[in-house]
Amino acid sequence: MKKTIPSSRFTGLAFSTLVFSVAFITAQAQAQTSCQCDWYGETTPMCEHQNEGWGWENSQTCIGITTCSDQYGDGGPRGSCSSSSSPSDDTPGSGGEGSHNITVRMSGTSGEESVSLDIAGQTIQTWTLSTSMQDYTVSTDVTGELRVAFTNDADGRDVQVDYVIVNGTTFQAEDQEDNTGAYDGSCGGGSYSEMLHCNGSIGFGNPFTSPGGDSYSITVRMSGVVGDESVSLEVGDQTIETWTVATGMLDYTVTTDVTGEIRVAFTNDAGDRDVQVDYIIANGITYQAEDQRVNTGFHDGTSCGSGGYSEMLHCNGYISFGNPFDDEPSEHCALPSQFNWTSSPALIGPSQSNWASVKDPTIVQYNGLSHIYATVFDTALNSWGSVYFNFADWAQADSAPQTYMRNTTMGNAVAPQVFYFQPHGLWYQITQWGGAYSTTTDISDPSSWSAKQPLLAGEPSGSLDFWVICDDNNCYLFFSRNDGVLYMSKTSINNFPNFSGYEVVMQDNRGANHLFEAVNVYKVDGADQYLMLVEAYISGPRFFRSWTSNSLDGPWTPLADTEQNPFAGNANVTWPQGKWADGISHGELVRSGYDEKLTIDPCNLQFVYQGQAGTAPRYEEIPYRLGVLTHSD
Repeated sequence: MKKTIPSSRFTGLAFSTLVFSVAFITAQAQAQTSCQCDWYGETTPMCEHQNEGWGWENSQTCIGITTCSDQYGDGGPRGSCSSSSSPSDDTPGSGGEGSHNITVRMSGTSGEESVSLDIAGQTIQTWTLSTSMQDYTVSTDVTGELRVAFTNDADGRDVQVDYVIVNGTTFQAEDQEDNTGAYDGSCGGGSYSEMLHCNGSIGFGNPFTSPGGDSYSITVRMSGVVGDESVSLEVGDQTIETWTVATGMLDYTVTTDVTGEIRVAFTNDAGDRDVQVDYIIANGITYQAEDQRVNTGFHDGTSCGSGGYSEMLHCNGYISFGNPFDDEPSEHCALPSQFNWTSSPALIGPSQSNWASVKDPTIVQYNGLSHIYATVFDTALNSWGSVYFNFADWAQADSAPQTYMRNTTMGNAVAPQVFYFQPHGLWYQITQWGGAYSTTTDISDPSSWSAKQPLLAGEPSGSLDFWVICDDNNCYLFFSRNDGVLYMSKTSINNFPNFSGYEVVMQDNRGANHLFEAVNVYKVDGADQYLMLVEAYISGPRFFRSWTSNSLDGPWTPLADTEQNPFAGNANVTWPQGKWADGISHGELVRSGYDEKLTIDPCNLQFVYQGQAGTAPRYEEIPYRLGVLTHSD
């Protein structure tokens, strides 16, 4: 729900050596096939079964009507676009002046439940639900009481409503007193429930009225360690609301007409009391706590108030979210088409003399620390291994103790990737060979990871460098085989981490080294855009090529993808303190978050990479070291 900027225009650039595989599957309201999209001068059919992204239906490429309508510049829907997902201007839901955007997040038990959105006694939209939790969206200019109604109850059919979002403000279903479809021995006998077991509805009141004129909704998502932590919401130096925070991660919401700096303040620290603040939503825009520089309640093990960029309030203090009510939009940068980097010296080397290298880093910034898992080659054992270390500042990186993973329950993790999967409340580590995953609740304890489990059923031989990224509905597993082909598998959020089968994303027929390995994919903050990186080597040392897309299903458009104009390589890196590495190889961008969506901030790009700091008679013994690239305009 972060504020976005228009996505970059697709150019339709011909690139004969790439084969794109496009598939986008979702369960949203349908659009009419008679409606076409003028996609930057090219006519493309509109999808029947999805509103957003690109898809493949009826043996042809198609585009969702929302994506078509939201494109930047000329173009848009053409033809007879009169369905509920693309209504004419004189019908409810036109999206025109005075319209309201409404999203209902819900799922069905059987997948054939019929649910209607009713406002002021009018049925605005009717959907047939999927069995997975999904978003169902519509626009309307009708206002009044809003109800989500289950209309075809039968054996095996039930509906779970998570929340509705009206004009950017979230209303949780379990917070509503009015639920005529709940069941407590008889229908209509319960309230404060997400479940509709019987024909009936959950009433959300009239969310279109704003008490006090120009008021704002503020939601704080947080949890306490003990369950009696006292937290205040302060706006413009006024205390707007004080809550006693429960132990589960919950939403705490208030409406106010006061504007100014927002602070979430922990006020009764004692004993084991601590507060974890996930994010706030102010006037429909989400601000992550770990992205905020000011945190006066963080404890770094030595003193209070000593760290920022953390969700944790260990001491009496506050996290400041600045003033999100400013008329000036928050800063968002577009990805450049050409990249220029400055390299640090070699910052991290292996801590044991029998380790030839430290390489393949994954980096997560969490709780005021940079956490790195990486690969080493153990010359004493003649085998690959892995290590973990953390530090608060890059100046401390090389002296940070490196913990060997070999004798842990997980064992070694070669070419690891680490992220926090919000739906499970667990950290995941993805590794090879073959594709495997492990979990923990504590990223800082390398001995706490579980035993590895298989990741991809039907994995092809030679697979390596596995990479997971998720959107709101699905998780995607990208991987390579050193054959000039990039592969992908896909599963629903509810089914993660169970992947099965795979498809080709792209192929470069000039040779395997043109599309080699080390794929990274990220979500760009402030834009409906994803960035893909793949390592290559052609005439010289290794470098990274890049592509972009507005969907994880593709298609992928070349961004900076040549040896002369790479994402990162010898051609666009300067070395103020002396060139110590030849080529830019396997690494990871420093993320703006730490969860499964893998977000990056294009205003502050840094890339942790392995640099070849010398030569060796065989690849395993090459003395790779870790450095950091910082992007400069």
